[in-house]
Amino acid sequence: RQIVNARMDVALAALRRASRTPAARHPDVLLARARVEREVGSADSALAAADALLALDRINVEGLLEQARARFALGRLDGGEPWYRGLGLAEGAVLAMYRRDLAVLMPATTLASFDAAAPTARVTLVRTFFERRDHDELQRTGGRLREHYARLDHAQRNFRLVSRRRQYDIQERYRSTQDDFDDRGVIYVRHGA
Repeated sequence: RQIVNARMDVALAALRRASRTPAARHPDVLLARARVEREVGSADSALAAADALLALDRINVEGLLEQARARFALGRLDGGEPWYRGLGLAEGAVLAMYRRDLAVLMPATTLASFDAAAPTARVTLVRTFFERRDHDELQRTGGRLREHYARLDHAQRNFRLVSRRRQYDIQERYRSTQDDFDDRGVIYVRHGA
């Protein structure tokens, strides 16, 4: 969670050491490993950890999200299946993770519908949202969702905010609610390179 001087190498080394212990099959350890491996750019190792987690618990919603993110990081289109399945099961903190990933791209009216929708309707809403973009951008089905996660990853790596508390001495007309990356990252996620 630390943004400044994040020590992912230390966390990764600890998780890899844990893989040789009985803790290796604990769901929390597998989930942490999947996240850290993906954060450091080892998408194949992240996918292996997420797959191992889902072998223990097929409906682990965080595991489904991490499996999807790892597949997207590998450039695969089949990340959509676990992503949508997880979205349909998500609630509480995990639903907030999905929403956070979508908030930078979706218009406020669509997000309001997302927030008010039942799980099945929520999946339909988001699927329709991305299928329209697939069609508009001449991509294969699932391509825009995969591209969205590639763009999020790029923005988080290249436009990450050092501090979540941005304050300026001038009055601004526009105040971004984004606190993970700066406005260049928002533009990149919405419009690409």
